[in-house]
Amino acid sequence: MNGWTHLALLLVCVACNTFANILLKSGALLTPTPWLLHIMSWRSFLGLAVFGIGGIIYAAALRQVSLGVAQSVLVLQYAGILFCSWLFFGEAFSARQLAGCALIIAGMLLMIQRA
Repeated sequence: MNGWTHLALLLVCVACNTFANILLKSGALLTPTPWLLHIMSWRSFLGLAVFGIGGIIYAAALRQVSLGVAQSVLVLQYAGILFCSWLFFGEAFSARQLAGCALIIAGMLLMIQRA
């Protein structure tokens, strides 16, 4: 696999983690289901499953990417979650949070560049 393939795997992992968090949040707003022992809703369960899928993809990417680079890319999930929480739940975000997202993206770009 080349460098772009590894980056694509890490971005899929970011998408999985972001989607899993959205599922967990939406699942927390639902009544737990009997077939999950009244512990969680089906969306929460699905969110945990998506985290597992993301973990498998992450493990595959770590075979060829350094841990520092991989973790630097995964921080993009924070920006993704901020955007998705606004999009799906109408949660507001401040200019300070938006500036933080810009810093996260800038930091990620610095971290993944080869010296």
